[in-house]
Amino acid sequence: MPKAAVNFLRMIGATVFALACSGLAVVLFGAVLLVWTMILIYGRQAVQDAPGHGGIVFFLTIPLAALLALCGLFPLTAFFYQKFSK
Repeated sequence: MPKAAVNFLRMIGATVFALACSGLAVVLFGAVLLVWTMILIYGRQAVQDAPGHGGIVFFLTIPLAALLALCGLFPLTAFFYQKFSK
C-alpha cells in the first residue's frame, strides 16, 4: 500500500478516535456529571419535579463543554496520529 494512503488512513482513524473522545467528554461533563451533581445536592425527586429539569443550566453548560472539547480535539487528534504511527 502506498505511504500516502497509509498516512491518510492514520489521519482518518486518529480523527475518528478524537471525535469519539470529544463527544464522550461533552456528554459526560456537559450533561451527565451536571445531572448527578444536581441529584446529589437537591435530591432525585426535587430535580425530577423541577420545571424544565434545570434546563437553563444545560443551556449554558453544554455549549461550554462543547467549546472546551473542540479546543481539545486538535491536540487529541495529533496524539492519536502519533500513537498510530508507531
